[in-house]
Amino acid sequence: MAHSVEQKSVALWRRGVAWVLDRAADALQQEITPDQRQELFARCIALCHSVGVETLDTDERHALMVAWTWGHQAGWVDASCSISIAPSDSASQTSVLQSWMKALPNDAIVTPKTGAAPELARFLPLWVNHADARLAAQMERLLRHIEIRRQDCLADGAGRSMPWPQRARIAAALAEYARRQLDWRFVNGALKLTDWDFPRSLPRRYRPGLAAMAWAIAAQEQAVQHLWEQAQ
Repeated sequence: MAHSVEQKSVALWRRGVAWVLDRAADALQQEITPDQRQELFARCIALCHSVGVETLDTDERHALMVAWTWGHQAGWVDASCSISIAPSDSASQTSVLQSWMKALPNDAIVTPKTGAAPELARFLPLWVNHADARLAAQMERLLRHIEIRRQDCLADGAGRSMPWPQRARIAAALAEYARRQLDWRFVNGALKLTDWDFPRSLPRRYRPGLAAMAWAIAAQEQAVQHLWEQAQ
């Protein structure tokens, strides 16, 4: 048992080193610092509140609630989250998710020919929370797609780029999956998505999708902290 724990620690350490090297290479290109990411998170949260949380649709409120919760655990937000939304019907969610999975083109969430599956940004976070035996292979497929296509990843079959708010939701799902699986590779994939979509200047006005960006950034920070703790 002790040998198994030691092997696990070594594997986590190696993944951590590989992640740091990969992030360093990306940082030389993107020049996005952790402070800038935290600043964008804070701005997104503030702008969402500036228009009134009650005016946001359910998806935006959910993204804001999760972002606030992760941000609070990361030490970025002082107060605990006071946002509330009606609880979802778990059985109904599972049924809708399964119907979506059955309709996946070529039984894959992303393919070279068809691109990203329709509504991937909506259903991938749900699938990560309802993990089953099929999820691991699909997440590996998604990660390879991001690493190969880079900024051109997640286009549809016609080559149209996925809007950044949807990419942010996928980044949040990747980070959550990384945290659960203790796998630095998926943290790196999530960080790449948000770094590529990182705005050249901080937004000044609210626009739909800022809650999703805050969610992605906070989920990544939470995943990084958790994986480092597990590697000690």
